[in-house]
Amino acid sequence: MRKPRFIKRGFSLLEVIIVCVMLVIVAAMALPKFIVVERQREEKAIGDVEDLMRMFAFRNAAGTQQIALHYEQASNEVSLWIMDLNPNNPEGARIWQQDRLSTPVELPEGMIIDEAMSDDSSMHDETWTITTHPDGSRPRIGVSLKGRNAAGLLLLETYSTVPVRADDEKALVRQPVDLDREGNGRRTSRGWGASTQGKLVRAVRTFCKWARAAGVDLPDFAAGDEVPRSSPAERKAYAAG
Repeated sequence: MRKPRFIKRGFSLLEVIIVCVMLVIVAAMALPKFIVVERQREEKAIGDVEDLMRMFAFRNAAGTQQIALHYEQASNEVSLWIMDLNPNNPEGARIWQQDRLSTPVELPEGMIIDEAMSDDSSMHDETWTITTHPDGSRPRIGVSLKGRNAAGLLLLETYSTVPVRADDEKALVRQPVDLDREGNGRRTSRGWGASTQGKLVRAVRTFCKWARAAGVDLPDFAAGDEVPRSSPAERKAYAAG
C-alpha cells in the first residue's frame, strides 16, 4: 500500500504582494488615529500645566505663603510647592513641601519642558524651581513645552492670574502701559494726562466765554496758557472752611 504524499508548498509572490498591500492600507488608516490620540494627550498636558500656573497665581494672590512652581525631568512632572509648617517640628522654621491642594502634572512620554523663564532668567536645567518673592510679589513666568506632535508656550504676567498661550495667534497678550507717558486721560500721581488736560483747558475757555457774556469779569486764557491750579495751602484752607 502506497503512503500518501504530502507536498510542502510556500506562498507565491503574488500572495505575498497582496498581503503587503493590505498591511500598508491598514497601517495608513490606523496611523493618523494614533497621531491624533497622541496629540490630544499632549494638548491636554499643556492645558493641565496652564491650570497649574493659574493655581500658582491664585494661591499667591489669595494667601500669604510663598508658592513655587517645580519641575523634575527625571519624573517628567510639574508640581506646586508651598512654604509651610514642618509637620515634624511645628514650632521650627517653615520648609518647602509639595502642595496638598493641587495635583502634580505628569507629562506624557516624549514631551518635556525645554525652557522656563523667570523674569529675565532662562532655565534649561533638568530640575528647576520658580518661587514667589517674600514680599508677596511674583516674577513673570514663561514655560515652553515640546512634544512629538504638539508644543506650547505659556506666559503668566505679574499683573494677571490667567496664563495665556503665547504661541496661539488668537490669544490676547496684554502689555503694561504707562498712562503718564501715553496720556490716556487718566489722572496719576504725576498729574493729569495730556488728553484730559487739553479737554479741561477747552472747558475752562468755554466757561469764561459764557461768563463774560453774562457780564462777569474773568481772565482770558491764551492758546498756550495752562489751567490755573490752586496751591496745597489754598486747598487745605478751602477744605477747613
